[in-house]
Amino acid sequence: MGRDTQSGVVNERFEVHGYPNMLIVDGSVIQGNLGVNPSYTITAMTEYAMARIPEKPGNTIRPVEEEVNLAKNTTDEKRDHPDH
Repeated sequence: MGRDTQSGVVNERFEVHGYPNMLIVDGSVIQGNLGVNPSYTITAMTEYAMARIPEKPGNTIRPVEEEVNLAKNTTDEKRDHPDH
């Protein structure tokens, strides 16, 4: 991670220099050794980076329970119609 291509591959928003909207968010952007298990740091960085991405217009966020019910109903409909 750095301010330009001379100091790093990605900027402070995890975008690859010269490639807007191409993000790298993994252990490779960490400048040094964090110790035995850097998974919490990588997870936090990823959540931070993803929170900066605007939501797609028209996207609807539904509770997990609703998604499960929709999937179940679709499966039930396919099973009830022998044409599928």
